[in-house]
Amino acid sequence: MRMRYAIILAAAMTTALCTVPATAYTPDAEDDDAWRMDPQYTCLTDAQRLYAQWTEQHFRQVLNRSADANGPQATPTEREPVWLQMLDGLKGRDLCEPINGLAAIGSRDAVPQLLAIAVDRTEEDNRTRWMAVRALGLIGDESVVPDLIHLLYHYNQNTRFWAQISLARLTGVRLGPDWQAWGRWWNEQGGNPPFHAERVQWTTNPQWADPALQEESDQRFIEGLRSGDSGAADQASLPRIIRLEPADGVNDVDPLTTELVVEFDRDMQTGGYSWCGGGPAFPQTTGKPQWRSPRICVLPVQLEPHRAYALSINCPSARNFRSADGVAAEPHPYTFRTTGPASSGVTADDLVPQLVRTVPEDGAVDVDPGLMEITVEFDRDMGPGFSWCGAGPSFPATTDRPHWRTPRICVLPVQLEPDHSYAIGINCPSARNFRDSDGVPADPVPLTFHTAAESTGKGR
Repeated sequence: MRMRYAIILAAAMTTALCTVPATAYTPDAEDDDAWRMDPQYTCLTDAQRLYAQWTEQHFRQVLNRSADANGPQATPTEREPVWLQMLDGLKGRDLCEPINGLAAIGSRDAVPQLLAIAVDRTEEDNRTRWMAVRALGLIGDESVVPDLIHLLYHYNQNTRFWAQISLARLTGVRLGPDWQAWGRWWNEQGGNPPFHAERVQWTTNPQWADPALQEESDQRFIEGLRSGDSGAADQASLPRIIRLEPADGVNDVDPLTTELVVEFDRDMQTGGYSWCGGGPAFPQTTGKPQWRSPRICVLPVQLEPHRAYALSINCPSARNFRSADGVAAEPHPYTFRTTGPASSGVTADDLVPQLVRTVPEDGAVDVDPGLMEITVEFDRDMGPGFSWCGAGPSFPATTDRPHWRTPRICVLPVQLEPDHSYAIGINCPSARNFRDSDGVPADPVPLTFHTAAESTGKGR
């Protein structure tokens, strides 16, 4: 595709302008420095460049996937009306393809629809919003500048950063996240339409809108990018649990404990929470969860003696523990046991998954080295995870990934050596992913055996 360029802002503007190609650019994985020379990035501050590069790499597949209107050989002119129609007819993340396709061809006809997506005040998934903001910066229509200025304080981090980047691309000016400075500059330059300084309420949640919390979150993310580890930056953006009471995995909890406490490393949305679980492993509650502070949430409970409990802080189907910026915490399984005599017919041992069979048996000698898989069977249906623990020469060489043959039987494909001693952990203190369907982990169990000097062929 021929690269098109747009000279942006009116001639009356006195500031030096950037020349920006109106086409999407994605750095090659093998050329980490290529993006620095691309004209799209020359207008940006170091932090903005880092964020733009991270986005182009992190969302590479989404940004490069354009709706294939009228077949793969269709020209941009043929595709444009179809993409414009899709903006009207699609919703949610289905809009990503036409948004990025229209950005790639620099479609000025798309500007009104893209701007409507960018400034929509619905509090929802913001991917289409920040992609629309990015697209507006690539297309190069300066009439959107006043609206983009107000997105500099949006509660979504991606939207805030892409508002900065698009404003820099459109104007050639580096004013960072200071929306008031941007507004003054635009009006002093005679920008049209003029900027109106009345603050837009993007959210009803005061924590999301807190400028100090937004700045702290943004700085933390950029620091992660500057470390050269995009994974660290991803993790830096996620809320982390720094305290659980009772602690995770402990076996000596006082049954008179009346509340479970989770504390995060940053301020959270105090309007939501997800204490996940069910069945006998989930503690009986005595009231609704409550936020004691912006970082500490409490679940009132009534525990029983000699019981095993299992729940999760967030889970795949419910992620309402979110930071003030709206970033969901990763699901965190949480288990503990109480002390004391059993107060009912159900004991801790009843609730904990039990191994009922292993092949080979623990402590076996003269195991056929031709055995091709190690098998464990539990006394109840289990979840999809597993923890086959061990390392070094005592851990068998594996020939494939572990898999569940039935909801109770898990298999580890192996290649054993003759006359060799092996030691495996079925769960271990640092990994307890053999869990039943209620989330209760099995106690760590060692499995040891020794192989015979020769194979009998029966192990196959």
